[in-house]
Order: sequence, then structure tokens, then C-alpha cells
Amino acid sequence: MILITAFPYLWTFLSSLKPKPELFARPPTFLPQNPTLGHYFDLFSISHFPIFLKNTVIVCLGAVVLSMVLSVMAGYSAARFRYRGRKVLAYAVLFSYMLPQLLTAIPMFLIFNKLNLVNTYLGLIIAITTRTCPFTMWLLWGFFKGIPYELEECACIDGASRFRAFFSIILPLALPGIVAASIFAFALAWNNYTYPLILTTSESMKLVTVGLARFASSRATQWGMVHAGTIIATLPGLFFFWLVQKKLIQGWGAGGVKG
Repeated sequence: MILITAFPYLWTFLSSLKPKPELFARPPTFLPQNPTLGHYFDLFSISHFPIFLKNTVIVCLGAVVLSMVLSVMAGYSAARFRYRGRKVLAYAVLFSYMLPQLLTAIPMFLIFNKLNLVNTYLGLIIAITTRTCPFTMWLLWGFFKGIPYELEECACIDGASRFRAFFSIILPLALPGIVAASIFAFALAWNNYTYPLILTTSESMKLVTVGLARFASSRATQWGMVHAGTIIATLPGLFFFWLVQKKLIQGWGAGGVKG
């Protein structure tokens, strides 16, 4: 299964090292006969890919942070508090995630255009958060429900306020869920194509998903740059997962009750 899953990525990486004649050779070769880094140099020298990459990192990190703040508050509220319409609101949030992006893209563009949020980082962050937040909220709702309420009661009996119990007891125990949700949010934000396509008309605000598509045109497709750009575009996601996976493992091993 690992070989089947990793084969397309391996093929893309090897293709990014092939000179142009080898990309179109018949029969095709698996290993590059004359490896070259020319496609990577072209990617960063004659295209706007560095700008696309910078924009994507800024927007994705902003969307992840905003999604986590909103999801933690919404998930904790749905799991702990009892108020009228709680479940209806939670299911409505999930239903919004099920709507196709194309269905909401045009109304969102009209609204954002009125608010002058087109071609802005803030507009992209808010738009992508509308796709990541419903999923992460539901994920964290399950984690918060799995944390015993008695832990908060014990903290309150010992004199801690509700906020103190939340930040000192609940958040550390929910850390595995928060890290897992942040990984999913980052993946959803990084791979989003529809909203960056609709909400960016300036070349300086394009994201990687839209930028890679610009290497393909009706006349020709720059396959070497497509392969190289795909490899580069996957590295931030791998780095983000490597950055948080230690916290994920530590969180799973953390305990809330001693003795």
C-alpha cells in the first residue's frame, strides 16, 4: 500500500529531474538518464512561483490559526454547555461544510468585493476558514466530549475559575485533538483551489494551487515546471506535520488524573 500510495509522488519527483526531451521520450523511462535541476531553477527564476508560495504560506497559517481559535471555542461550547438550539447550530455548521464550494463562491465574491476583501490576505483567510472551520469544529467537539467533566468540577472545587480550568486542564488534555485538527485544517487550506481562483485577480496574490494551473495553457503545458512545482508545494505540508507530530505524540501520552 505504501508503494501504491507513494508511486505517483516518486514518479513526479523523478520527472522533475528529467530534461525536456526525456519527459516526452517513447517509451518512457522511470529513472532520469541525464538528471538536471533546470526545472527548479526555472521555477524560481522565470516564474512567479516564489510569490505564489509565499502567499500560500501566509494564507494557510492564518486560516489554521483562525480555524483553531473558532473551533476550540465552538467545540467546547457544544460539548459542555446546554442551551436551546445547540445541536441545531452544530448540525448547521456541518451542513455548511457539505455545500459545494462553487455554490458559495459567486455570492462570496460579491460580498467580499463590496467589503474590498478581494485580492487581500484577510479575504482569502476568511474564505478558506469557512471550509476548514466546520470540519475542525466537529472534530474537536468529539475530543471535548471525551474529556471527563469531573476534571473541571474538581478544579472548580479547588478554587479555579471556569476559564482557569479550561486553560489549565481541558486544553492540555485536548492537545492531541487540536494538533490533529490543525493538520487537517492545513491540508484543506493548502489544497483549496476554488476560493483562491475566485477571490484573486492580481498575479501578485495568486496561491500555489492556482499558480500551478497557470503552467498549463491551450498551446502547451510546461510539464517540467509542473512536476517541480508540485514537489516544492508538498514540502511545507510535510514540514508542518513534522513540526507538530511531536506534540501530537506527547499529547496522546498525557494524563489528567494521577494516583
